[in-house]
Amino acid sequence: PIDATIDPGSAPIGTQLEISLSEFQPGEDIVSWFTAPDGAARDARINLKAGPDGKVESVIVPTDGFGMGLWAITFHGKSSNHESVAYFYLFTPDPASTPRPTKAPATRTPTSAATSAATSTRPPGPTRTPVPRGSVTATATFPAVPSEQPEGLLLSVKPGYGSPDTQFTFSATNLTPNEAVKVRFTDPSGAIVYPANSNDGQYQANAAGALSLTLVPSQAFPSAALGVWYFEVIGQQSKLEGLIGFVLR
Repeated sequence: PIDATIDPGSAPIGTQLEISLSEFQPGEDIVSWFTAPDGAARDARINLKAGPDGKVESVIVPTDGFGMGLWAITFHGKSSNHESVAYFYLFTPDPASTPRPTKAPATRTPTSAATSAATSTRPPGPTRTPVPRGSVTATATFPAVPSEQPEGLLLSVKPGYGSPDTQFTFSATNLTPNEAVKVRFTDPSGAIVYPANSNDGQYQANAAGALSLTLVPSQAFPSAALGVWYFEVIGQQSKLEGLIGFVLR
């Protein structure tokens, strides 16, 4: 997760998830969207307002009717353009298992205001352990919020998960036309690695300010370890930076 906590991070389809967000401007409006396992985006219809501390605690997100796979939900601050992103994996419920209890709203006074019917005011969840991402400023999962004008660097990875022998396509848009771009990957151990024959991740955006890179991890890296990876882009002229996660499994 990026400036977010989520509980649980992996669950049967139909489970209610609890998400807490941070790093927004006090009182700003927040919109949201899902990114499905196939990369398609849809409005999450969860509209929030950050609290005086820039946080929103205990947003309840239902997953009824979702498909199996790795999902993302992005919360976009309309004043700051800050995005908090949470990833979650959904799998088919086991008919023999006991259903996970439904989360019920508490009766205490909320610490942050939320305007979604799917939101409760339960106490905040456990403190998250940040992923290693250096000084990089995170940007949105791709594509941009429907009905919102895209701003800043937009990244995508398709598919969102696969085996080390899967062919992945990594893309970045809104770069400066023809600018030099630094691309690097972070493996599950936190090590920085570069694709083979890339001259330590040196690439160039096209005339439209876009970059597209297709590779197979088992061929592109000395070791394609299973787990969560990160694709990172740094525009050398625009100074835009961003990263997006994907999973090898």
